[in-house]
Amino acid sequence: MNSHKEITQTLEQAFRSIRDVVLAHAGNVQSETKQDGTPQTQIDIDAERAIGSSLAIAHPELTFFGEESGYSEDLPNFCCLIDALDGTKSYIKNEPAFTGMAVLIEDGYAVASLIYN
Repeated sequence: MNSHKEITQTLEQAFRSIRDVVLAHAGNVQSETKQDGTPQTQIDIDAERAIGSSLAIAHPELTFFGEESGYSEDLPNFCCLIDALDGTKSYIKNEPAFTGMAVLIEDGYAVASLIYN
């Protein structure tokens, strides 16, 4: 298994790789309302897929879940939770209050996290 540091480095690189696209669309993007009443943009979905793809390539043993694709409360012992674009309401308005986040969970505890702003 890869170390927490290696995984967080992959996550950081993945967030950096989508930065320009995310910023280019801030304030200029259409949204839909999810079942929970919160907004979702295509950038939310695309960003999550890009980060998930980077993780799958570099760390195929790691299970990951995203806010857009969903997850259950019954998580595996070791996994990664991703919110590639947290603060979608702010993002839609181009207010500087959105970020990307990921957390590694091991045995039910957060053991490493990344906030990319």
